[in-house]
Amino acid sequence: MADALDVQSVSVRFGAREAVADVSFTAPHGGVTAILGPNGAGKTTLLRAVIGLAPYAGTIAVDGLDVRRLDRRERARRIGYVPQQSRLDAPLSAFEVVAQGRYAHHDGFGRLDAGDRDAITDALRRADAVAFASRSFVELSHGQRKRVLIARALATGARLILFDEPTASLDIGHVLAFFRLARELAATGRAVVIVLHDLDEALRFSDTAVLLRAGRVAACGAAASVIAPGPVREVYGVELVPSDALGFREAP
Repeated sequence: MADALDVQSVSVRFGAREAVADVSFTAPHGGVTAILGPNGAGKTTLLRAVIGLAPYAGTIAVDGLDVRRLDRRERARRIGYVPQQSRLDAPLSAFEVVAQGRYAHHDGFGRLDAGDRDAITDALRRADAVAFASRSFVELSHGQRKRVLIARALATGARLILFDEPTASLDIGHVLAFFRLARELAATGRAVVIVLHDLDEALRFSDTAVLLRAGRVAACGAAASVIAPGPVREVYGVELVPSDALGFREAP
């Protein structure tokens, strides 16, 4: 079986600046892959290239298919994407925002059928967003909006889901719930790719990791080998010190 995501020699330029330079990695079905690196390392730009929002050189394939050959609707069916923030300012309810994840399954903007509504309801439940499904999206807190955006990505039914800093704005309970969800998605055979800043979260919850520095891959492989003293010192200029730091887990 082809990897869910196969990125080979991908570069992205904005004028004279090369934001991503010759990046290669794969993300398998059934796994959680963390994309790591300091601010400005190219993490978000890399995700935007995968979903077709940034022009790139190189090859990106999803389930063995070159994404350049996929039309917008087919790409939306195959890739779910949760941005850092949404620019959506239309007066839509949270339910209607999540429903956007189903439009790729219809010709035009057809009416939602029973299957669509079941998928939307299940996505809202899994993202713990049912309680405010009828509220206006623009009136929600940043954390609530993030949960709605996660639900929208789940509603697509895509087998590859990209999350760009999904835990930003979430309280600790929903951070833990998100990573539980990420592991559940991987357990069903989906591929989960997450941009993260917190190295501890990446080490605890991801299987593999890609560490970027100035747009290039500094380390790639099993999370424990990437989030290790050598790569961390090289990229962040700090020493990785094991400690008994305060930790949390979900209450039973």
